[in-house]
Amino acid sequence: MENSNAILSRISSLKDMLDQLIVHLISSENQVNQEIEANIQIMQEIESKIVKCSEIDSELATRQAWLMKTSFMLQVEIV
Repeated sequence: MENSNAILSRISSLKDMLDQLIVHLISSENQVNQEIEANIQIMQEIESKIVKCSEIDSELATRQAWLMKTSFMLQVEIV
């Protein structure tokens, strides 16, 4: 009978430890999910800025081409 009580006590103790571990894992998982969501938000902001920079770069390339064309035409007129 004492063996049975000791085994039941040990099982109860192990169950409590397992419950605590599960709570800890769930808490850790929630924290990781929040960090992932924050990183996704940061990545989206970076991607948005990259798109804006690409648009600006394209506009500047167009302006540069126009200025070079205008400069060439003015040089031809001068000569």
